[in-house]
Amino acid sequence: MGYDLHITRNTEPSEDDFDGGIDFDEWKTYVEGDPSLRLDGYAEAHGPNGETLRVTDDGIAVWTDHPTANGEHGWAWLHFRSGEICVKSPDQEFLAKMLSIAADLNAFVVGDDGELYERPDDHGVLPAETLAPKPASKPWWQFW
Repeated sequence: MGYDLHITRNTEPSEDDFDGGIDFDEWKTYVEGDPSLRLDGYAEAHGPNGETLRVTDDGIAVWTDHPTANGEHGWAWLHFRSGEICVKSPDQEFLAKMLSIAADLNAFVVGDDGELYERPDDHGVLPAETLAPKPASKPWWQFW
């Protein structure tokens, strides 16, 4: 579970037939012109038991310059759908990238509840270093 932020041109979403106003070809062209983005068409994560969760969609891109994105701990994915670009639970660095993309596309960054994001630290978004997984110094069951 997480909280999505959306790059959209529509700041007044309706319940019926929502469209964020960004065309897929426009998104594809933008990704092709940004060397830090790569249109993979899938997102993949590995669970603690070795299982793999994979989502396939032509609109999925990865931001390769995110400070903690390295494949081992996951990538920083952006998912184009319904005319908008969505990111789940971004940190400040990712929100800064989203704000840059939104400015280039003449769009806005809006949260699930309709709040507008204008700076990377808006609405309590945390820096990447506070969210990155820390290596365990001892097994979870050893508390002394």
